[in-house]
Amino acid sequence: MCIRDRKECVASIKLEVNNKAYMQFQHKSHNKQQNKPHAHKKKGSIAKQLLNMQGGNAALNKETRFNYHKQIQDKKRQELFNKRRGITDTNSTAQGCGKIIALIPLSQFADVRELHDKLLAQCQQGAEGVMQDAGSAFSAVPCPQECSSGIPGIGQNQHFIFVPSTRNDYAVLDAAKVADVVCFVMSCKGTDHLNIKLDPDKYCGAIDELGYKHINMLRAQGIPEVTGVLQHLEELPAKKHSLIKKFFQRYFESEFSPKEKFFVVNKKEEGGNYEATLRHMLRHFVSLVPKELSWRKHRSYFVVDKCNYVPGSELMEVYGYVHGNCFTTRLPIHITGYGTFLLAQIKSEEDPLKNSLKAKKYEEVKQGEVLEVADPDTQEALVFENPPDPFAAEQTWPTKEELKGAVKLREIAENPKEATELEAMDSNSEQMESDQEEPMGEEEKEVVDSEEDKDEEKDEDEEVQPISRKHKKMTTLQERSEQDLEFPDEVDTPVTQEASARFQRYKGLKSIKTTKWDPYENLPVTYSKLFEFKNFTQSRKLAAAFSETHGLKLHGIYTKFSIKGLKPEMLANHPKDVPIIISTLMRHETKVTTLHINLMRTYEDQSLIQSKELFEFHSGFKRMLARPIFSEHNLHSLNHKKLRFFRHDAHVIATIFGQIQYPPSQICMFRKRENGLDFLAHGSLFSSDPKRIILKRILLTGNPHKISKRRSVIRYMFFNPKDVNYFKPVGIFTKKGLRGTILKAVGTHGLMKCSFNDTIQHDDTVCLPLYK
Repeated sequence: MCIRDRKECVASIKLEVNNKAYMQFQHKSHNKQQNKPHAHKKKGSIAKQLLNMQGGNAALNKETRFNYHKQIQDKKRQELFNKRRGITDTNSTAQGCGKIIALIPLSQFADVRELHDKLLAQCQQGAEGVMQDAGSAFSAVPCPQECSSGIPGIGQNQHFIFVPSTRNDYAVLDAAKVADVVCFVMSCKGTDHLNIKLDPDKYCGAIDELGYKHINMLRAQGIPEVTGVLQHLEELPAKKHSLIKKFFQRYFESEFSPKEKFFVVNKKEEGGNYEATLRHMLRHFVSLVPKELSWRKHRSYFVVDKCNYVPGSELMEVYGYVHGNCFTTRLPIHITGYGTFLLAQIKSEEDPLKNSLKAKKYEEVKQGEVLEVADPDTQEALVFENPPDPFAAEQTWPTKEELKGAVKLREIAENPKEATELEAMDSNSEQMESDQEEPMGEEEKEVVDSEEDKDEEKDEDEEVQPISRKHKKMTTLQERSEQDLEFPDEVDTPVTQEASARFQRYKGLKSIKTTKWDPYENLPVTYSKLFEFKNFTQSRKLAAAFSETHGLKLHGIYTKFSIKGLKPEMLANHPKDVPIIISTLMRHETKVTTLHINLMRTYEDQSLIQSKELFEFHSGFKRMLARPIFSEHNLHSLNHKKLRFFRHDAHVIATIFGQIQYPPSQICMFRKRENGLDFLAHGSLFSSDPKRIILKRILLTGNPHKISKRRSVIRYMFFNPKDVNYFKPVGIFTKKGLRGTILKAVGTHGLMKCSFNDTIQHDDTVCLPLYK
């Protein structure tokens, strides 16, 4: 082969290689269409899926698939109709439950009692059947025939339970807990119609300060459907009626929504419009679909109509219309403000409303029939605390003193004569000491008790009085104002005591977020009384399923409950204007554990809130008194730093001891006063986990004395070179963001040489963090 042919052959081989390399490597197209994975399923796979749903083996044609989807559509439509009619169970033939309407005043001139009486008169006047016995102030009244709609089941079988509320905080909160509709009542009595255009906030008087407070409390707790009513418009000139109505409606819509209905009740309207307005209100109440609050979804409740105590059996019999299908004798019940009790029996009673307009009668449940009797084997016991096992704690080797004491006890047991002589000597010495002691007066006892209380507070809080030179002019942390809380964890190093002995229970952490801490380390014995979940989420699902499966279908039925342990003395001082509310509990909700609550401060309250103060928590139907510990809310952290103060600029987690609760649960925090409640914060339940680690941090601070590039001599942090060597492995940082380490001790007065990642300034402060 000649040289020319050889070159052409080599060139052709290179071209083929380049073409193959080009074919193997191609740039990926980023604009390529990606279809959804379920869009190209074959009809056969869809048919198999439907076949598995129906559980049959026959081939599915087009007509069968059409009927299957038609059944699903009809079922959803029937559920929607049942929801409007107040029936929670799709297969139930029982009547829909009546609506509970709360009447809440927004100003001091609003007359809730007058509106309540007028609505009751309209209900009893327009209905064919009336009540046999009034029972209590919260008895049910039938829906008038004129207010019912033409749709069968809507309005014709409903009744109303009106709950008029006073301006008491507890009365407002309890009325809204059970209400299906909240009717806010406003009045024109305090309106200055001459100067209302100049300053509406000052001269209108639609909502006063207490009214705004109640609105904020109900927003945090959860508000169902809302309606507004304006009273006493007839007391103002007729020329100003349209203007005043606009102002009051504007205030109402600014707090809630323009979609909410607003009524004006004027007694002097001509042509019977006053009664027509009341009937219009009742018709609106009938047509409203109750709003489902999240925390009431898996719970049943009712307002007590009347109660009767049976002395022989020591049972309290209570009556009322039930909302929901979760009542059972297997689970305990909760009475708001009184605690947890057990049920002995559930019995359906004769409906006190003799209304002939009810379209559907009780078919599944017979009147006067005992539905369920408590079985001690299946009923959940009222267990609040876990009995601690003393042998489950960590076992340690006995000390030398304990071994010597055991040897002496053994010698005494072997020689009983010597034991009697020793006991006689001990008794004589005790009598001599008692004779020498003088009796202590009451004043001296008070002084000793106060000193012991102070010592206990020092041991618990472990705060050190300011002794060092740099803190002489500064007060303690508890006496600082809110503006002086930039570094609330600073403590003073004692001069007369070694820091290694004073802070021996504290540890230095490399990182508070990633460092693992044993949750069972150095726990008190009382902590073993708490209950702990293996899987909290799964337990919540099982508890909800248990309530739904074992609960009786009692929605809308007038029922009698026999309660154990509820004595008449407990209800003797109950206010007449506050309803008695009985609700269901889920499994394990009587047991005590640690509750972690995600809280946020209210804008109106500007007071100083500190950890371990006594507060009142409202969670659903429950009330709790607790002393919370506030901590940071870090989602991606293993440990959480304790906060001494609850500030306005952050969300915090409040940890308390309380009975187990399952989310969702809206929680409000109050401070009790003599004249009411101070609304401090609101939030929701975060978790129930006793193993959530909360660390208390302290900062030992010092100032730069000499600076040489990245090294510096720090003073006033320690006063002993032993302490410097003891805390040498712990990392340090400055308030301006530098980080460093301790190199060695300098001199004999606690100076130390440190190295930083940058040059430190003279006005900077060096901090050493410790945790426990």
